[in-house]
Amino acid sequence: MRYTIISNKRLLFTVLLALILFVTATGIFFLWRTQSVISQSVFNHLEGMRDIKKSAVQDYFKERQKNMQIMVDIISELKAEALSNLVIVCRKWIDTISY
Repeated sequence: MRYTIISNKRLLFTVLLALILFVTATGIFFLWRTQSVISQSVFNHLEGMRDIKKSAVQDYFKERQKNMQIMVDIISELKAEALSNLVIVCRKWIDTISY
């Protein structure tokens, strides 16, 4: 009888130890797997944010380039108009000197 009680206690201890090891191993595996999935999800989210910000910066500089081109066109028109006015003034001045 005493042998069966000790044997039952050892069996119970062995089963509990095996159960604890199994639960611990399963927990560690799922923790590792979850961490991997979360890391991948965060990485994908950060990549998406990077692409959005990259696109915004590129759009900003394209707009600034268009603005610069508009300014260059305006300056060219003003320069042409100023030269035209200068030619008119010079011709009038030459005409006044000639008479």
